Amino acid sequence: MYLRGNAYGYDAVPIKTAHLEYDYSLCKNVLNNLSAGSDNGKLALKRCILL
Repeated sequence: MYLRGNAYGYDAVPIKTAHLEYDYSLCKNVLNNLSAGSDNGKLALKRCILL
């Protein structure tokens, strides 16, 4: 999230930073996401931290 800068977006100052932690632990071995690696479930958001 940014404070509004001038009309062209210059001088914008961040007021919040989001840190997202996620993995593929939801719905293991689902048919629409069979990747070659071991992470082959649906993407699940584990934690959202606002700094």
